[in-house]
Amino acid sequence: MKRYKVWRYLGSGPAGGKYNMDRDRDLFQNFNPSKERPVFRIYSWSPPAVSLGKFQKAEDVFDSVNFKKTGIPVVRRLTGGGAIYHGNEITYSMVFPREMIKEYSVKESYRIICGFLIGFYRKLGYKAEYAAVEKNNNSRGESSGLCFKGQEKYDILIDGKKIGGNAQKRTRKKVFQHGSIPLDIDYKQSAFIFKDKTNLETRTFYLKNHDFQQTSEILVESFKEYFNCSFAKFN
Repeated sequence: MKRYKVWRYLGSGPAGGKYNMDRDRDLFQNFNPSKERPVFRIYSWSPPAVSLGKFQKAEDVFDSVNFKKTGIPVVRRLTGGGAIYHGNEITYSMVFPREMIKEYSVKESYRIICGFLIGFYRKLGYKAEYAAVEKNNNSRGESSGLCFKGQEKYDILIDGKKIGGNAQKRTRKKVFQHGSIPLDIDYKQSAFIFKDKTNLETRTFYLKNHDFQQTSEILVESFKEYFNCSFAKFN
């Protein structure tokens, strides 16, 4: 993996779903990999919202009767994958030249890039591993209309349960990746609004009793250590 000594950092704080997705999209579309430093961003969601993967249809995901009662905003990500109910969480995004991971396949790139998340969870005292490791490398992957239900080879597991999710968008010269780090999961709300009534509580893990600000600082520290980089102010 090619390393970049300086990244631009953007701590956006809480914002609505439309702003969050528009900001990610703008960062990716306007990034010039030959002239600009890569970008790492951290943000949160207020009010809560649901994001759909780029190719998902709302009618395939939502319990139409229940969902209409909630008034929860819905936004669409520029990446694929399953639906996510974003409540109390840390969300990160990053944009970087494709040259950074040019020797890796898409799946292998998750193993390389998400190493900073493995380090982050371990700093918090959790034994985090990729699904392929926990399953003795026999994982064939499990997809789902709900991001937190499915398990792919390089999803991260704690105590055998999936924590968060990560997704990518690529062009020939640049890569965008973002991911969810739940500090809490509203299981009742998820069961209410989604068609899939799977008991996510038996399949997912979240960071209980962790403060957004302090935990974000540890995430930043882990990112800089893993990529051996420093941060410049975003401008």
